[in-house]
Amino acid sequence: MNTRLRGGERLEDRRLLASSGGVCNLFTDPITPEVAIAFEQTPIDIGETEPVRNRRQARIALLDMESLDFNRYSLNASVSAAIDLEDTGCKRLSHKALKTTGILVFDYQNANNFKFAGFDARRNLWIIGAKHHGKQKIYDRLYESMELDATYDLRLNVDHSTVELLSNGSSKVSHTYRALNHENPIGLGTLLPRPTRFQDIAIRDYFPLSETVADNLKVTQGVSEIIDVLANDAIAYDIEAALQLNQTDYTLGQVSIIDNQLHFEAASDVFGQEIIEYEVVDQLGRAVTGHVDITVTSAFPIEFDLDETELDSFELLSGNHSSIDSPVGSLHRLTGLELLEIGLPPDKFTMTTTVIAPPSTPHKNFGGQVVFDYQDERNYKFAGILAKKKRAVIAEVRNGRTFIWNSRRINTPGDPQYHLKLVVNGKQVQLLINDSEYISRQFAQPVTSGNIGLKGHRRGSIFGDLRLDNINQPAVALNDYHKIPVHQNVTLNYLMNLPPDVKLMSASAAQGTVRIEDDQLIYRSAAHHWGPTTVDYELLYPNGTQVSKSLPLAPGVDYPATAQLTKFGHLESDIVMNDLGFHIQGKEFFQENQYPLPLGGYENVTNFNMLFLNELLPEDFDLLMQSQSSSRADFAEESVIFDYRDQLNYKFVGINRVVRSTQSSTLVGTIVNSIFYPVNTYWHVGEVVNGEQRILKQTRRRLNLNSNLNLKLQVRDNQIAVLANGSRITSYEFSEPLNYGAIGAYSPYFDRAYHTLSVLDPNSLPDAAATNTHLAGDIWHEHSGHLEVQPDPHGFSVHILDEPFVGPRQIETYLTTVTNTEDDLANGFIIFDYVDEENFKLAGVKAGSKSMLIGEVISGHLQVLRSRDHVMFIGEEIKLLVSIDQSLVSFTVDDEAVITYDFADDDLDLPFGFATQESPAYFKNTSIG
Repeated sequence: MNTRLRGGERLEDRRLLASSGGVCNLFTDPITPEVAIAFEQTPIDIGETEPVRNRRQARIALLDMESLDFNRYSLNASVSAAIDLEDTGCKRLSHKALKTTGILVFDYQNANNFKFAGFDARRNLWIIGAKHHGKQKIYDRLYESMELDATYDLRLNVDHSTVELLSNGSSKVSHTYRALNHENPIGLGTLLPRPTRFQDIAIRDYFPLSETVADNLKVTQGVSEIIDVLANDAIAYDIEAALQLNQTDYTLGQVSIIDNQLHFEAASDVFGQEIIEYEVVDQLGRAVTGHVDITVTSAFPIEFDLDETELDSFELLSGNHSSIDSPVGSLHRLTGLELLEIGLPPDKFTMTTTVIAPPSTPHKNFGGQVVFDYQDERNYKFAGILAKKKRAVIAEVRNGRTFIWNSRRINTPGDPQYHLKLVVNGKQVQLLINDSEYISRQFAQPVTSGNIGLKGHRRGSIFGDLRLDNINQPAVALNDYHKIPVHQNVTLNYLMNLPPDVKLMSASAAQGTVRIEDDQLIYRSAAHHWGPTTVDYELLYPNGTQVSKSLPLAPGVDYPATAQLTKFGHLESDIVMNDLGFHIQGKEFFQENQYPLPLGGYENVTNFNMLFLNELLPEDFDLLMQSQSSSRADFAEESVIFDYRDQLNYKFVGINRVVRSTQSSTLVGTIVNSIFYPVNTYWHVGEVVNGEQRILKQTRRRLNLNSNLNLKLQVRDNQIAVLANGSRITSYEFSEPLNYGAIGAYSPYFDRAYHTLSVLDPNSLPDAAATNTHLAGDIWHEHSGHLEVQPDPHGFSVHILDEPFVGPRQIETYLTTVTNTEDDLANGFIIFDYVDEENFKLAGVKAGSKSMLIGEVISGHLQVLRSRDHVMFIGEEIKLLVSIDQSLVSFTVDDEAVITYDFADDDLDLPFGFATQESPAYFKNTSIG
């Protein structure tokens, strides 16, 4: 007899076979019912156990289904942890031998390749894994005591590639596979051949239990906010989730549910932190609890008087503090660290104070700092003046150690006092000193989760005033703005994520027109405006709550684009526009002259001219700036701007300095340089981060400018290559892609050297006529009682009025030509006897001699029939009056000059209109009578 155990054989199995002979048979297939139930109605046959080559291989029976045409389901089965002696023919077995295995199988390919989840009662183990090429891999396991008489109601939940095994309603093991093929069969079986009994096999719909994610909300006293907590929770698409509250009154305010969203109304007299609990209930009645961390901040602005009674507003942590009377008012003296009793600050705020010298020693100022993001005495941040070192610093105390993150030597004023303004915007911190110098720092995490306070010198810091305020600035980063096309009606509802049953009450826009039609918010950009603007709107909720919100927009043109620089000539803007803009397909676009800064205040952006697009730039593109000047020095300091996020964060490349130089080590070299490369150009690649300029690379190149400079910037993902007049200048690789920000040009001069800016596909040439063709032709804008034409660059632009003739045939209007129009092109006409856009009669004025005229346009060509001289000033208002009496036309300008003409054989009974010939103009205060 061979006493050696064969591969995969156990000693206990050998003994059992020896004692029971041919009757006792442990190596057998699992016992399964003949049918399973799919989705509570469809019977499915359960097949025979799949054949195996090795008798100790897993025994698996597959469900007779062609494939699962869905990727989320639940496979259920009831399985015993031990086998029945009657199923084996054995008379007696040990407890360990009675224990068995049971698995639910999915993504079954063959006996050597499938995935499974189940239990091994012999080892008291729950497992989930896979067999790949015959090798078993376990991805998750759980040890748990398993009794002989235990019966497990297994539930295998499959959600795409995530699988979870539950037993008797309790989760045991789970795993997310790289991929699952749901077209492969599913089944059940055992890891080893045992007569494991399976019952109640069923396939059911799987509705995963919702998972809540903690939300955070910071709100000001007395302010109401809507919190869409379900947006962050993990909820399956077919789960009908509803919010439910067990408590509505909290210390910091009241909570209610509006349109399945939490509505929190903060109390006006308390601040602090509190946790609000809610429940998410699905259609099966299952509920999970979620919570929102609410922080109510004090309402800003807050101004401290700093007298003796205000000392209670400061929590002294170290040192001492006191109030000092002085001729300028109460002063605050501090020798240690103190916090302001206002709770946590908002996410954006400013803190202003003045650090002055003690009245007893007016020539000595010991400095002082403001504290923010205070966690404990060993962890906080501060910014202020170290007077002994004459430096402004932004620093951090971390675990008791001080780190100076940024510092700047400052000029000591004649009057030794420092006016400090700390501006905090999330992660960004800026310290302004005396409104003339500043330092900044961007931290890795937001710095508004701790308290704020003051820090004094050991010999006493004197603070003259203290004020907390909001930044009072809208979001200005271009990435926060939704890009939309210019000169088109755009429906904005898809950008606002409005909940159901919420009505739009009103809307307004600083630039452009906005209207509400059928609960749709429709916006159209202003005639000449592009770039950042906001639309303010008001919502009405079913419970009567009204909420005001704003939507940031940035109208722009299509990519690619070629734009020519143009001077400002728009007259009807209530907002100051930039001095220079861009001309595209005969249309002029200007950005606002001042933009709010991300960290407070406003910046004049006259030197910047941005080219705004209505879509994100591709990863690869070319930026071409074409310049022309008789003075080579004009090319210096004019830079291409790219990856422009806001006024304090952008990248640039350009010429820093131009020097005429023909020197060479040889006579021949000097002659060659004087002819072909007469100037030295110094280039720099840089970026502005949080308002601070950084030069990343400098290069010197000899060039022949010849009064022209074609600067080409090749952007390829995060890399740039710079070429000038066909010569390669330099290259640089940034750490991030460069297509998210806007592009433009910068020049410190009033008279720009550059005249054209193009953003193009890689290695293509600018073609102004072939890009943004939808803007070609004339465009008429009617707004606030005036009619403006942006003309067709070729021929006449015509607009017919809807009003018919009433009574005497007479029309009166006031014409204003735009100041940036070329002198020989300024004109404006009243038209009549209109046939089509190439055939009509007109009376009007044009620049030059014989400026008053009555004429006829035939096949697009103007024929002057009567004219006379009249002084015409471009940009000034001119009154035009046309009267028609049968065939006689009388034309009057400014109630003074008159000409007439008799169209003897023509019938003039047709509507009036306006026209210009390649000239922008305004027609205002029009009356027909």
